Formats: sequence, C-alpha cells, structure tokens
Amino acid sequence: MSNDELYTLCDEPNIVKVIKIGKTEMWLGHLCRMQELDPCRKLTRLKPEDTRRVGRPELKWLESVEEDLEKMGVGRWKRE
Repeated sequence: MSNDELYTLCDEPNIVKVIKIGKTEMWLGHLCRMQELDPCRKLTRLKPEDTRRVGRPELKWLESVEEDLEKMGVGRWKRE
C-alpha cells in the first residue's frame, strides 16, 4: 500500500502537507505584520519592470507560495 492509501485508511492527515501549511502560515503572518517600508516586505511585493533574461522567468517567492497552496488544495490566497 502507498502512504496516501494508509493515511486515508487511518484517517490521518498527510504530515508533509501539514508541515508546509504551518511553515507558510507562519511566514505569511510575519510578512503581514511587518511595516510597509520593511525591506523584506518590499522585496516580496516587488514587481520588476526591467528587461528580463532569455528563458523562463524565475518565480517570485509569493508566486511559489501561491502555487504550493493551490497544489495542497488550501483555500484561495488573494494578493492585494
């Protein structure tokens, strides 16, 4: 049996999913409480307006968090 089948049988949550959700919630909480002018918060919300390199653009941190939340099926995350 696979781990997913065992989790379903035992009615236990997927521990990886639980840990990722906890880490993401903790970081987003810190980010929301930061002052608007805090460099970390400014960099998270940064939208570069310069020319980009050839190839696939790199994901910003917030985009990767949104992607993780979507993959885990955790509610909708809305950016301001």
